[in-house]
Amino acid sequence: MKKKTLGIIGGMGAAATADLFQKIVAVTDAKNDREHIPVVIDNNTMIPDRTAFLLSNNKRENPKKDLIESAEKLRSYGAEILMIACNTAHYFFTEIQSTVDIPIINMVEETAKEVAKKKHKCVGILATEGFIQFVDYKQYYDRLGIDTVCPNNDEQKYVNELIYNGIKSQNYDIDLTNFIAMLERMSTVGVESFVLACTELPIAFSCFNLEYPIIDSNIVLAKKAVIDAGGKIRTGF
Repeated sequence: MKKKTLGIIGGMGAAATADLFQKIVAVTDAKNDREHIPVVIDNNTMIPDRTAFLLSNNKRENPKKDLIESAEKLRSYGAEILMIACNTAHYFFTEIQSTVDIPIINMVEETAKEVAKKKHKCVGILATEGFIQFVDYKQYYDRLGIDTVCPNNDEQKYVNELIYNGIKSQNYDIDLTNFIAMLERMSTVGVESFVLACTELPIAFSCFNLEYPIIDSNIVLAKKAVIDAGGKIRTGF
């Protein structure tokens, strides 16, 4: 059966985009090349930083135009289903979707659904400041009866450092003492699992061997995309 072509709005950052693509391949039940899902990627690393714009009260460069152009470009390349390889960029989800006549998978919503499938009642949200403050992720968790816990203001700095000074900077010597202390504290207040609501964080947890229960938003998005494209998920995922 012919599978639909997936399109990835990427470049936010490059490693996160590569991680999403790799996971699409990894989760697909395929016995040969032809059974994999066709994917086109726009790795536009020049898209302005989403969090910088949101925290600047609209004074920094707005990424919306570039995000929409990427969606339209992928559509012209034959994409039939789109993904946004950045949780924070979902702040612009409705506006991007309104410009293209093909569906965009909402990673934020699908991640909340995955938490519900695992029957978790309380999760920790690890993400950029832009996501925490501006993306309305709570609507999905509230609807499913799931409590969310975020790092406090001081702890958020350690998350930012891991994302920006760690993975985005390809710095794998970063000191994680404070970050791990934050995970331990959040675990003591009822957090059953950590939602990695930034596409750099699954890379970080893997590279630094952080053995905590997680919900990987890249895996969630990859699985949903493969199913929507007409593929099957490998046993074990």
